[in-house]
Amino acid sequence: MDLKESLDIAESLRRQARKAVSKFQSELDLKGGLVDAMRTYGESALYGRIMLEHLELIFNMLEQEDTQQAEQDLARYLSERTEFLTGMKPWVPSSTDIMDNLLNMVNATVIADLIEAFKE
Repeated sequence: MDLKESLDIAESLRRQARKAVSKFQSELDLKGGLVDAMRTYGESALYGRIMLEHLELIFNMLEQEDTQQAEQDLARYLSERTEFLTGMKPWVPSSTDIMDNLLNMVNATVIADLIEAFKE
């Protein structure tokens, strides 16, 4: 995959992530209730926010002067994320920490989606 394709994919993912976060913010502003906003858009807002954090690192890699180095850095980053996911022990949710369970699930989903999006 060349640098332009990678940038296009990253831009598309960033637009989707920002949209998810802004939907949550709009819901929160309109209804003013955190519980209702979380119920409707909470998981997608978390997904979007975590995706934006990962994409910030990816954009920093892709905006380097040396395109070959940028492509190598992206490949290494995705390889490390793949190793992280495949090396994870089976995750058993804790019934006492709902938010931590949700964050773990969403973070793993974001990483898996990033890897899938940049597959060649």
